[in-house]
Amino acid sequence: MSDAADRLERLEMAIFGDGGSNMGVLAKLGKIEIELAHTNRTLESINGHIAKIVWIILGAVIVAMMGLVLRAPAAAGNSASISVGASESVVDSGRGYLTVAEVAAKEGKAERTILDWIEAGRVEPMPVKSAKSWVVAADYRILPHFAEGGGGE
Repeated sequence: MSDAADRLERLEMAIFGDGGSNMGVLAKLGKIEIELAHTNRTLESINGHIAKIVWIILGAVIVAMMGLVLRAPAAAGNSASISVGASESVVDSGRGYLTVAEVAAKEGKAERTILDWIEAGRVEPMPVKSAKSWVVAADYRILPHFAEGGGGE
């Protein structure tokens, strides 16, 4: 009987532990269950954060696409100006540049005057000469004309 009692005692110790440093199977299972519950809560929290990030990215993509659609260039044949009677007024077309004719209309001057200003360096930033005409930055400015010779020489 001593052998059976010894086996029973070892089995009980394996299942329940000895109350000291040796944990039994049930105590280890309880600890694993607690750790598993903590891991599940952490994963649920991570999933929630991932869902928020996905919605933020999706919203940013939609906003970017809407911006592209709203800033799309006018279809061929559409004019960037409005004609009223014999006069023509320039409307911002969303481009980053203007033609000499558009600058002349905007400034209320003749195209020749704008060309003279370009040649004199009075348009900033300096327009770029393309194949046939000048390209003027949409945010151009006209520098004031200073009298030359200043002082009777």
